[in-house]
Amino acid sequence: MLSEQAVTKAMQSGAPITCATCTHYHEGNGLCHRPTTCGGPSFGRDFPDYDGPLAREAFQACCLVCADMTISHSMIVPGRATRFGLCSAHVDFYEKLLMRMPKDIVVTRPIVLSIAAD
Repeated sequence: MLSEQAVTKAMQSGAPITCATCTHYHEGNGLCHRPTTCGGPSFGRDFPDYDGPLAREAFQACCLVCADMTISHSMIVPGRATRFGLCSAHVDFYEKLLMRMPKDIVVTRPIVLSIAAD
C-alpha cells in the first residue's frame, strides 16, 4: 500500500495524481516502465495500465496535475472513456505541453470542457 508521504513526494516531483498513486510508478522508484503502453492525455491515452487505489471515476473528481478538488473543467481523450478533472490553474496545461512536443510525434489531442458546459 502506498503511503501518503510517497504520493506527496511523487506529486512534488511533477507526477500527476494518476502516476503518483500507481504501483508501477513506485515499483520503478519514480520511473514508470510502461511508457509505450500507458500514459495520459498528452500521449493520447487515459492511463490504461493504471494500478492504484483510485477508481477511474475518481480521476474526474480532482485535478490531474495538482490533485486540487476544486474542478473547473473536465478533460477527455477522444476514443477513451476516462474523464479527468482540471482546476482553473491547469486548464491550459496540456495545450502548452502539446505545443512543446516534437512535431513528428502525433497524438490524439485531449478535449477540455467547462464543467458548466458538460
